[in-house]
Amino acid sequence: MRRALIACCLALATTGCGDEEREPAASPDDPVSAPAEPGRPAATPPSPKGCRRLGRRIVGAPLEAAAERAGRRRCPLRVAVLDGESQALTEDFQPARINVRVKDGVVTRVEFMG
Repeated sequence: MRRALIACCLALATTGCGDEEREPAASPDDPVSAPAEPGRPAATPPSPKGCRRLGRRIVGAPLEAAAERAGRRRCPLRVAVLDGESQALTEDFQPARINVRVKDGVVTRVEFMG
């Protein structure tokens, strides 16, 4: 019985000792990025200063139009308050992200950046 237990332990210990390298598992905290197209450089990140300026300009615009303008400038847009109700938000900080308050489908103000 004892020999069988030792043999089993040795077999389990040596099973994971192969020469192949495994890629580490993706973590939820890892940044998400799309691969660049072959022959095309990766896009530069948006300018926080430019996104702040855009945030001031989209106040009063319909949400769809504001999201389209933000997308063209690669500024992430997120609804922080919708019709008076705070939305669930992640706690990650992105200096170029525009967080807005929306009432009846219209951006009424920029809540905060980040």
